[in-house]
Amino acid sequence: MLSTKRWRWIVGICLGVIVFAAAGLFGWEEYSRREEARPKVQQTFWDIAVGMKGEEVIFRKGQPAEKEDDVWTYYEPKSKIYYFVGFRGGAVRWIRAQAHEDDVANLPTIQGISAFSSSEDVEAKFGRPEVVDESEDHERRLFNYTRFGVFFGLERNHVRTVGVFDPKMDPIRFEKAGNKDEKKPVK
Repeated sequence: MLSTKRWRWIVGICLGVIVFAAAGLFGWEEYSRREEARPKVQQTFWDIAVGMKGEEVIFRKGQPAEKEDDVWTYYEPKSKIYYFVGFRGGAVRWIRAQAHEDDVANLPTIQGISAFSSSEDVEAKFGRPEVVDESEDHERRLFNYTRFGVFFGLERNHVRTVGVFDPKMDPIRFEKAGNKDEKKPVK
């Protein structure tokens, strides 16, 4: 039979192991949460990578609904999301998603930023954008984060467009000459 002193010693060790394990799990959870919250460089979106060739895009997504200059348009009727893929020199330069006006809730998120995010939310996550482009009518803005390869289109202070671009090239800008539907950014 074990003495009271030994029982205290065994219980103390067990409690120490439990406290140590709990502290380790809590620490890991906190580290993971903070790591997830940090913005990261993003080079893929909608299963398409920046720099991918057109043939690979067709293999992954099929033929686009429309090809205009160096911009391919895809539409997913189920989610009512338009995807635009911009090319330069035969390689993907940017990928952008835009929801149909009535279905902004279906807009995909990029690193936690969604159609419900404001400019303040975007800046809280990514900091101040390196380049901001404003539409000619001053109703919309494009926030470019070159260091992360992401951009966001905002209207009425809410995200309406999300995308990824090649940060080695120029930032994403609005087409000029009165294009009010923001069909595609300038190449």
